[in-house]
Amino acid sequence: MTDCPLFVGAGIGKIAFTAKDFPIKQFTGVHDDLHVRVVLINTNESFAFVSLELTSLPANAITFYKNIVMEMTGIEESHIWISVTHTFSAPHIPASERTSEEVEIIFKMYNKTSTALKEALQQAIEKKTAAEFAFELSKCGININRNMKTADGWWFGNNEMEYSNHDVRVVTFRDHSQHPIAVLYNFDIQPSVMDNVITSAGEKLVSADIAGAASQYVEKKYGPETVAIFLPGAAGDQAPILKGISWDIDGNGKPKSTSRGTDSFILVEALGNYLGKSVITAIRNSNHFTETCRLQLKQINVSVPEQKMLYSTKELKPSKNYPFVTTGGKLRIPVDILTINSLSMLGTPPELNSSFGQIIRHQFNEPNTFICTLINGRMKYLPQQIDYERITYTAMNTMIGQGADKILLREIRKLIQSDSE
Repeated sequence: MTDCPLFVGAGIGKIAFTAKDFPIKQFTGVHDDLHVRVVLINTNESFAFVSLELTSLPANAITFYKNIVMEMTGIEESHIWISVTHTFSAPHIPASERTSEEVEIIFKMYNKTSTALKEALQQAIEKKTAAEFAFELSKCGININRNMKTADGWWFGNNEMEYSNHDVRVVTFRDHSQHPIAVLYNFDIQPSVMDNVITSAGEKLVSADIAGAASQYVEKKYGPETVAIFLPGAAGDQAPILKGISWDIDGNGKPKSTSRGTDSFILVEALGNYLGKSVITAIRNSNHFTETCRLQLKQINVSVPEQKMLYSTKELKPSKNYPFVTTGGKLRIPVDILTINSLSMLGTPPELNSSFGQIIRHQFNEPNTFICTLINGRMKYLPQQIDYERITYTAMNTMIGQGADKILLREIRKLIQSDSE
């Protein structure tokens, strides 16, 4: 396969809420705006990265957004990644229209997000230009393992004794004047400082949270011609080191939570800027830019055991005897492996542990491997065996059953080996 010239375009559109749009469930207003970001790549093949500052997306929403991208760009469906930043301070798009409220929310969110997506796509199409790209690593210590042992069982907290990967992986696309056009950065953090934080009046405000703050920090540094997309890493067991609602252990060894209220927005800015600075460090240290590119995409579907979810997310609590029950059925996990020259990007819907992401990365024998989750859908968590043994939140809050980690790793290893033969 011959290397080809590289052309890149990027754009950003605001998800524009007005006062008349609220309330949307618990949300009563906007603290900081949500955005849709797009990066289009043309080389031997075409590819689109689309990032929405939302929590997660149901399957029908993925189809809806992909159709817009295909119609405006001609890029085939399999070459489009729709992702979210995983902020919890954004209205969810319901998966179904069971109530009049859900119908209204779906109509409103589709209208506003599609308008922002079309704006971003149009910018990316118009600004597409010859480009070169490079990969670089930096470090950022704002993520921490959230699995903490309590008297009641494993629960949320800050556990420095458990694994966290602090690498920030950054791909910079720049024009021939050496100005960054687009930046893709990948980091193991669930960027949710404002998760469940309410005002003194019991209301919630929309926020792009850490990922939004980090992207805007980078974009402000380089100006309006630069777009920075956060691709969520293997963060199923990772949290910001400081959160609006934090968990600790009381004198009896039991979990307790403390809320900082809306003062938590100070943490969003501080941690987001810190991550943004780490991205800029990687951009500045990037060298060995190349103008020619070879893009290849491989896709597999991995069949894993299905388990019953015995409780809703809100009903879950620490447990020492949670009964994991399989359904006897199977779940299909789509896995994409995108390679751009020597850079590998693995994309999949379920959230993975940081340590498991590193195990997968070792299969590629390369540090320059992105592990991207929440790609083209959502499937909650894909736990490791130790999660079931400890009965962590991750293991209880998923339909993916025991053994899935070993199956996924085996299938990825087989795919990599087949490429090398």
